[in-house]
Amino acid sequence: MDLGIDGKDLNKVLWKDSILAIEASLGKSILNQKGKDYEAKVFDLKNAKVLNSFASEKGTEIDHFNTVGNLVLSDPMGVVINPFGGNSSGAKFIGLKGKVLGPADVDDDDVYIDETSRLYLTKDKYIFVAPKKKGYNGGGKTNTENPTQWLISKMDINTQKVSVSSFTPSPIEGRVREVGYTLLYVTDDEVFLLSKQFENTNEGKEPNIQKLKVSTFDMKGTLLKETELKIEIDNTIVFFGKAGLKDGYDMTDTGSYPVRAPKSPATGTVYIDHKNEFYYAMSFLTGLKKKTGMFLYFAKFDFEGNKIWEYRKKFLDKALSVIDTKKSNFEPIILDDQILFRDSIEDLDETLVFGLNASDGKELKFLVYDNLKGNYRRSKNGRGYIGGLYLKKEMPKTVMMRNPTLVLYSFDERIKEYIKSLASETEAVVHSHVTSDGTIYMLQANYADRRYKLLKVSPE
Repeated sequence: MDLGIDGKDLNKVLWKDSILAIEASLGKSILNQKGKDYEAKVFDLKNAKVLNSFASEKGTEIDHFNTVGNLVLSDPMGVVINPFGGNSSGAKFIGLKGKVLGPADVDDDDVYIDETSRLYLTKDKYIFVAPKKKGYNGGGKTNTENPTQWLISKMDINTQKVSVSSFTPSPIEGRVREVGYTLLYVTDDEVFLLSKQFENTNEGKEPNIQKLKVSTFDMKGTLLKETELKIEIDNTIVFFGKAGLKDGYDMTDTGSYPVRAPKSPATGTVYIDHKNEFYYAMSFLTGLKKKTGMFLYFAKFDFEGNKIWEYRKKFLDKALSVIDTKKSNFEPIILDDQILFRDSIEDLDETLVFGLNASDGKELKFLVYDNLKGNYRRSKNGRGYIGGLYLKKEMPKTVMMRNPTLVLYSFDERIKEYIKSLASETEAVVHSHVTSDGTIYMLQANYADRRYKLLKVSPE
């Protein structure tokens, strides 16, 4: 499929299942755009067609896009959308055929904001979800007598009309940053919040049970369901580490300088497979003794909270420090038939890549790379650095892999052989994406010559 951007700089590549959104321009920098040089495009890769194309006289940034092809674009200076009203951000809705529909500002000015994603662009609405500021202290204890109210602000894409609903989750005991509610995900019809409870039922000093609770609300704020996912460990050997899991940390102002502060998901978080209706719980387990090491806990549950299988893997022989633990993560790629991982471990000389069978949790492969190197250079348009990772002695520096290409290289021989065949290219930066059914898309970019190629690899 021809992307129609050869001769231009590729500025951004975004994926959402089989939908691809890209930015391209001709200017030397984001502030030096002449004529209609900037383009934002959305493609339906499954059906090989362009869903939307928008051209502008100056650079713009894609903030959000949906599966229909609508876009939310922001100011060329990189000012992000202002979700609290007013049009100072310059963010705007782009409808189909590149039509500017109006400003994209969700008018809620009394909410508590952290670094959790709060904005979601669905098929027909722009949705903002957050707890109210009044009575909410992100660093304090939950108030069970006066629980925090949450707001759901919805803007209709076509009319820009805003409607607001509110709801109050069930009261919970404990500190907000340890057990409090965190926004997990938003769909067209539902809002998912995560909270938790710790218990100690044996002789260890640390809790041995973590109960993750997923609360589901409709768009009016009505509670539809609460599902509990239970993790149990031997707390005489390990404890629940505060790791850099998804939405597990934010930057908090101490008065003197910002610090990276843990939130409730740091000790355990949940991924939702909406397509197949499964929950996956993940936690880092840290040894009480340094020589005990570090373990990954990962478990699959049905939507009723019944555990289907669990996986525990020792991935380090020595326990990480508190500082290094909070910067470490395994981000899963959840497919219909398997779950793939690549580590993001602070100060680790090796890179870990492994996969599990989605039906029974059995380990498919566990690989350790000690020759992964980075190769980056300044882009011609001045918008940052381009490049990626390469495997020393296996491929030249000119062949660079962007996430999750290394994982796909490790699990699919077709991808491995193709990437190795790029050795003769003057430059090949490979962006990759895999859909839930296992279809792989690769965008091969030669930034130096401004040439691009999109490839599709069907499931075996």
